[in-house]
This record gives sequence, C-alpha cells and structure tokens, in this order.
Amino acid sequence: MLLDNAFIHDQRVKRSANALIENGYELNLVCGIHKELPTTEVKSGIPVHRLIDTPRLLRPTEYSYAQQLAKDFVAKFEFDIVHAHDSFVLDIAVEIKKLKPSVKMIYDSHELFHGWPLDPLAKTSWTLYIKSLLVRKYHVWKEKRNAKHFDYLVTVNDSLANDLGPYFGFPEERICVLRNIKDYEDPPRPKPNVLREKFGIAADTKILVFIAAHIFPKTRNLEQVIDEVGNQTDVALVLIGADDSLCQVVKDYVAGKSYKNIFFNGKVQPTEISAYLGSADVGLVSVWNKTDLSYWYGLENKIFDYLMAEIPILATQQPEYPAIIEKNNIGVCVNPDNKGAYLEGFKTIIDHYPAYTSNIPATKKILNWENEKGKLIQIYSQI
Repeated sequence: MLLDNAFIHDQRVKRSANALIENGYELNLVCGIHKELPTTEVKSGIPVHRLIDTPRLLRPTEYSYAQQLAKDFVAKFEFDIVHAHDSFVLDIAVEIKKLKPSVKMIYDSHELFHGWPLDPLAKTSWTLYIKSLLVRKYHVWKEKRNAKHFDYLVTVNDSLANDLGPYFGFPEERICVLRNIKDYEDPPRPKPNVLREKFGIAADTKILVFIAAHIFPKTRNLEQVIDEVGNQTDVALVLIGADDSLCQVVKDYVAGKSYKNIFFNGKVQPTEISAYLGSADVGLVSVWNKTDLSYWYGLENKIFDYLMAEIPILATQQPEYPAIIEKNNIGVCVNPDNKGAYLEGFKTIIDHYPAYTSNIPATKKILNWENEKGKLIQIYSQI
C-alpha cells in the first residue's frame, strides 16, 4: 500500500489494511516521512515504512523522484499488488507497474480529485491563485493519464463511482465502492456531559455539534448555519476541529457577529470522539457546495461518527445523504437554498426526537465496518 501522509490518523487506510491482514494477506504500508515518527514500525498491527518525501513528490520539477522511489520499493519489497491511496502516490504505482508488469494495481480514490476546490488561502493573492490553479491542473492531468495503468478502482460511494467510471473510461465490474464506515461501537453510558461542562451550556439548551479535521471557511456552508442558530434561544452550536488559521477565519466571523452561543473545540483524539459527540443532541453535516463536485458527491465520515454516538443527524440534501439518513429515519436532510432551513430542520429533530433516536441502534448494526469490509475482500479475491 502507498500513502502520501505519515499514517497518523488515517482511519480508512487503517481499516482497509487490517481487513486484508485479517484475511491472510501479507502487507506493507509505505507512506510519508515524518521527522517525529520512526522510519519503520508496526502500528495497529500494520508494518509501516515512512519512506516518501511527499513535498518532493508533489513538485512538478521533481518528476524523476517517483521513478527513483519505484526502483527502491521494487528492490526492497516482494509484492504482487500495489494499492495506491489517492492521487499523489499514483506516479509511484505506475512506475512500479512499468518495472514489474505482473503487479496488479489498485487506485483507491478517497475523493473526487478533479472536483476539489482550491485551498481557500490561494485566493489571498493573484499570484498564489494562478500558481495553485496551474499546479492543480497539472496533477489532475496526471491522474487521468495514469488511469490506463489501473487494474481495479476503489472509491468511497456510488456518486464518485458513477463519475470516475466514465471519467477514466473504466469498466463497472472492476470498481469497488467501499464506504469509510466506522467499526461498530456502543455509545458511552450514561450519556456524557463533556460539552455542557466544558462550555457551561445549560441543561435545557440543545447542542448541535459539527466535527471535522479542519473548520474550513466559505466552502462547507458553516457561515449559513452559524447565522441561522446564532443567538437563538435554547440552542448552542459546537464546532470541533483543528484550531488553525482556517478555523480562525470562522472564529473571526462569529466574533464579528457577536454570537454568544457558538463554541469552538480543538481536535479530539479518536478514542474521545464518541464521548464528545454523545454529549451533544444532534450532529451536523452542512456541506452545500454545488460548484466543487468533490464536496457535492462526498460522503462525510462524520455521519458514521454521529451514528455510532447515537445522535440524530441534520444534513443537506446532497446525493449521498438522504439515502442513508432519511431512508433509515435517523435525522433530517434540508435544502439550504431555503433561508432558515438548518434551524427549521434542527427544530424538527428536537420536536420528534424519540422518533429518530429509536431507529439508530438498528441502523448502526447494518452500517458498520464489519459489514462493509467484505467488499474489499471480494475485489481482492477477484485479483
């Protein structure tokens, strides 16, 4: 397996690798270098080798670096399959296949790369914007060029599979849809009180929670949610994610509006997620971005975080969400083009709370990784 990050919190890769190891495959995960982590270790039962200098890999001027890594990996490891997670390591996989044509190649596309937005910081200057745009176009072109070398394609939902199949000219029978669903978890009992205690939220105030790796401004529609619930009585919004420069933009937005019921919590460890989310009343999925297809077609992992914490979900009416949330009656999907939709949807959930919570235990027994991972084993058995 090839991965462009240092394998610190990549739960999808961890789940996929462990599923293969449990089913008798010998696996090495080769990933990004990290100065504070060992070059080689066994993490969560997975042999990890941090050998890829990811910034070098991304530079258009370093086109020969992928070739050198491919030579090194072919010499160092014995393998029959190369499984490339996301587009930035594709060049290495392609070069490996050129050196060793018998190797089968799997491209695991976690997102719709050609539908990604530019980094919001790229819009701070024209020169940075143009540079970012050109680099993005270069990497998108490379991904599509490399498609002729794929033997199998894995992606995260039906919407992405329906886009990527025709985009790459790839046959449906060699595409595997593998959703990044969490392992089954029982919720903490009794119900935690972490967020109420931390932010002094009254017992009769209902908590809407949002969790993400990063709190992005102007791309995930958080500003509309903030404006709709800001300073409303009996409701608080807690945003959980990295306390970085991106989050600061959203913090400044909240401060500029003088909202007193919006709170920010930094990243939490994976082992703490259920306690934090379980202390809220409703989980939020707010992406309403029709321009950037990676967001529009996405299936946010947080849906399954909320599900395992057993709180109903307030989401938008994007292609993937109603099929899970409304089909199982575990929350409400709204159209944010209608002003006040988030607040109205939240109130609907609160007003009919038992009707939604009663369906969650049965739904999580179906939507969990133990059931989902069989799809990955099936595609490997074809190989």
